[in-house]
Amino acid sequence: MIEDAYTGEVRPVANVPLGVAATGGIISRIGYGITELFEQGYSDPVRITDNGFLEPLQALNTVMNIAYGAELLNAVDADIGGYTNIRQSMINYIKECTAVKILTGETTSSANSVAKIMDGIRYNSSVHGTKIYIDASSQQGDELTCSEAANKLVLGLDRIGYKSFSKLNELLNLDPTYMTAEMKISNGLQMLNQTGTSSTDFVKLALLVPLYEEGMKHADLFYGGYNSGLMISEAVMQRNVQWAGEASMFMTVVHPMITFFEAFIYAISPIVAIMLVMGAVGMSIAVKYFQTALWIQLWMPVLSIINLYMTIMVSEGMAGPTEFQSIYAYGAASIDLPNYIATGGMLAAATPAISLLITQPEMALLHNLVTCR
Repeated sequence: MIEDAYTGEVRPVANVPLGVAATGGIISRIGYGITELFEQGYSDPVRITDNGFLEPLQALNTVMNIAYGAELLNAVDADIGGYTNIRQSMINYIKECTAVKILTGETTSSANSVAKIMDGIRYNSSVHGTKIYIDASSQQGDELTCSEAANKLVLGLDRIGYKSFSKLNELLNLDPTYMTAEMKISNGLQMLNQTGTSSTDFVKLALLVPLYEEGMKHADLFYGGYNSGLMISEAVMQRNVQWAGEASMFMTVVHPMITFFEAFIYAISPIVAIMLVMGAVGMSIAVKYFQTALWIQLWMPVLSIINLYMTIMVSEGMAGPTEFQSIYAYGAASIDLPNYIATGGMLAAATPAISLLITQPEMALLHNLVTCR
């Protein structure tokens, strides 16, 4: 049986030679065991052995990217039930209620950006109204005052649950047997030191901020600010294109690389065993073999140290309100998260070189000299 240390997935493998299997079992436990010992001493609960390298941050970034997609919006509609169209409901409300609140001077865009998302959107007015589609009795929706519509929107959003998170599991390629989207988002919020925000609150925020932007764009166009509305639309499109290009570094680069080199070491173990009988030459090759095995097994502990460093950097760099539920906080995260992920990716790419410096410093020096040339 082979168990993936990062996902917990177990798969049976048959007809593996005993020597290769024993070598693999022993060697693979070295790096993982050292990493576990390291992480026992970390005060931070987000560990590479549980979540992968910066995976919680990547999950947050991915959710921010996909939340406005039709698949998740449809799942939210299904959670709320009835004739629901959360996207059109929010756009209508923001255009015909929230924008009016700003235009009449009862609030400002700046005040809205730092308030809790629904507090900023809400307009308590029995004079102005809008049409929303939240658990409506028919496809025509309900004509309500802004106050009534806000209450119904809040109740509808509170129903976000099983269907939405099941869709997130699918979109994040998670097997809920081992890890769920809710757990992954919660771990990411812990890394951001935002323990006052739940996974559901974050998903709501990720849904509502793009809807707020689109609603304000429609309001801007409706009330005469065509050029401004166009710029907002283009900015949102550019941001979405940028986010769409993000991918999980650990799962797409580092993890497969470690897997390949480990498999290579296991595969050549019979050859090394044969070389041992060749005297001094064979012993020299065996020493190099074990140095290479140690080099590979140091990758995960080194990644663990980098992960701890990045966790500290992120939690301190993005320290802010305990409740990560405002447009301002979301905007700051949308800028900072990709930067931290990119920095972590650069350090992760340097992991083999750092490990080589520990096990074979002369080779690392030679590599640096060649690189300098």
